[in-house]
Amino acid sequence: MDKYINWLKDYDMKTTTQRLSILKSLDDRKHATIEEIHSDLVEHNPTMSLTTIYRNIGEMMKNLLVSEVKLPKRKNIYEVSKDSHIHLLCETCGKIEDAYIDMTDTLQKIKNRYFCDILDNDVTLSITCKECKEKMGNL
Repeated sequence: MDKYINWLKDYDMKTTTQRLSILKSLDDRKHATIEEIHSDLVEHNPTMSLTTIYRNIGEMMKNLLVSEVKLPKRKNIYEVSKDSHIHLLCETCGKIEDAYIDMTDTLQKIKNRYFCDILDNDVTLSITCKECKEKMGNL
């Protein structure tokens, strides 16, 4: 729990049992919906409400400790904020992986070509993961 306490301190947030539990769930799962977080927490704390989770996730997002990931045709998921990365979403099994790829040149080319400012660079690639390819005999 010390890791989660330090995260909250680093982001100037008050340490509460609810926030520690939410961070542990997100850290364990890497990516989770509000419902998945609730499922993790209600097991040990039956009085934990969805409203409490939404409120705390909102506060952690406002302080940039947690990020919301918008996936095509799926519920939004949440993750502990990390260095810039893209998401690989397996369309077969639903697994989500982080890919740390330097997008600096690509983003600069887009800005130059379209004379725009990029406000967000959430990128999700739909893939078939290695495990699913192996199961299908395509590897």
